[in-house]
Formats: sequence, C-alpha cells, structure tokens
Amino acid sequence: MSQIILHSVECPDQDGFQIRFEFLPEWIPVRDCFDDSCHDVAEYERQIDTGFLDWFICRCVVSLCDIDLGTDSLGGILHDGYESWLESEATGYVSDMQQQAIKEAQEKLKELFKRNHRELD
Repeated sequence: MSQIILHSVECPDQDGFQIRFEFLPEWIPVRDCFDDSCHDVAEYERQIDTGFLDWFICRCVVSLCDIDLGTDSLGGILHDGYESWLESEATGYVSDMQQQAIKEAQEKLKELFKRNHRELD
C-alpha cells in the first residue's frame, strides 16, 4: 500500500545512520482523539480545514547506504507545522523516536550479519 508523504526532513547522521522524518496524513478524525469537554474540537477541525493547524503522523526512518532499516512512528499530532513540531519536540518525542528507530536498525544489522556468517561457513 502506498502512503502519501506530505513532507520529509533529512536530519544529520546519528550513530552512523541516516535519519529522516516523514509526515503523513492522520486518518483518524481529530474528533476521535480529543474530548469536547476539554477541547474546542470544532475549532481544531476548522483550523485544520483552513490550514492553520496540521493533523498528522510523524515517522522517523533510519537508513544505512540509503537502505531503510528502522522506523518509529507517532500519530495524532496536532501542530502548526511539521518542522516546528520537530523543533519543539527535539528533546522529547523526536529524540525518543530516533533512538527507537536506531535500535531497530542495529538489531536488523546484527541479524543480517549473523545470517551472512552462517551462510559463509
């Protein structure tokens, strides 16, 4: 299944891996994620419809030699821009997503090396 990537941001390499963040449409209605008793959901919907707010999923992709090896995603993000969300969450969600995606990439590489070693024996 093809996914629509609304925006992509390349980041500096970390631990020898290429890092990028992809922003995809959030398919869950904003109304299903916020409580009307605490939030003005109709106003959120209006601001999304008029482009003042973005409603999206963020996916961190970790690659080596342009081969994707690890990912981590977070959905239900309501913010006034993709890159401003990255900046505002640099030491929070963004850092956590990078670490999880790097961990997945490292585990995949270890498994590939183990399999390759067995095949060469």
